[in-house]
Amino acid sequence: AEPGALPGPERELCKTMAAGPARLFAMGRLAARSTLETLGAAPRPLLRGGHGEPLWPEGYLGSISHTRGLGLAAAGQTTVAKAIGIDVELSERRPNPDILKRIATSAEQNWIDRSGIDPSLGALQLLSAKEAVYKAFYPLTGVALNFMDVSLERKGDSYIAALTRNIGTTHSAGTSL
Repeated sequence: AEPGALPGPERELCKTMAAGPARLFAMGRLAARSTLETLGAAPRPLLRGGHGEPLWPEGYLGSISHTRGLGLAAAGQTTVAKAIGIDVELSERRPNPDILKRIATSAEQNWIDRSGIDPSLGALQLLSAKEAVYKAFYPLTGVALNFMDVSLERKGDSYIAALTRNIGTTHSAGTSL
């Protein structure tokens, strides 16, 4: 998508970006706009907060993700959901498995080792799942999590996320997210 397809205030945000990132930003914002309209939200620019997070209209929340040639969004009403986090990655984007030393808890590393999955694919899945957790958690707390702040347990095709440290006074280590 081209930034010119965005309303003025969102288009302005693109002026500080290189062409590729601006197109990805536009894809994500257009997907978010479509999702919000489906939910009945009045059209309005979806601006960014101080940490780059989308500023959703009053009564709505959501998450945006984009990668080469693909942008998507999920949104809901705050009366129905407390948080939404999504992330998308292309399967051919394979990080170096050495990154697992910086992003994986010992339990996550053990799961990848036991699963027989290609370690670079395991790293990609872990990166993406943790990114989705962070995107859901930040709007609730204003706290930007680090990779080791969350431990993921694989359950079938899903993950169960739990904090590995206390976050403020309301979110203790071990709390499932």
